[in-house]
Amino acid sequence: MKGAHKNLSIDGKNYCMKHLAPFTFMAELANIQGPVQITISYSNHVFSDQKGNGPAVSADRFFCADRYAASLNLPQMLTTNLLASYIVPHINKSNNEMYHYMEVHDYAIFFDLRKDNSHPNGLKLYVVSAYEVNQWGRHSIPKNKPVKFSFVAHLRLNGQTYYTSRKAKRR
Repeated sequence: MKGAHKNLSIDGKNYCMKHLAPFTFMAELANIQGPVQITISYSNHVFSDQKGNGPAVSADRFFCADRYAASLNLPQMLTTNLLASYIVPHINKSNNEMYHYMEVHDYAIFFDLRKDNSHPNGLKLYVVSAYEVNQWGRHSIPKNKPVKFSFVAHLRLNGQTYYTSRKAKRR
């Protein structure tokens, strides 16, 4: 399947990436009529970093055993906890609207959420990065006002973003 990560073999140890294969599921979300089809895919940032402590997985990313271990729970977190939780919209360095979710206060998940044009009630959720937040890194986590995932999902299904909807309300 497109977007699937290949299994890795590092120092004789095999790392299965099956849990990071793209998948689609149906979800009932508050204030949205009918089930929503959500397709989830992942970047290699959920199992790699730029610290150089492991073998290279791309030009500027290196395998990170800690991130890999934490990523094993990502599919479950995204299909259960995230859907009923609050997320923090923010603008990334490329000036794109992104979202941030904290799982149990120490695991940050950064993702993009877009309307899936191939399905009338569909969303594509792309996990850009996910990692455990150390005390020293807490200052860099976006601190904007949290909003319900279902609210942002409703906006995205209607072709809007959180920030454009807020600007429209101010007028």
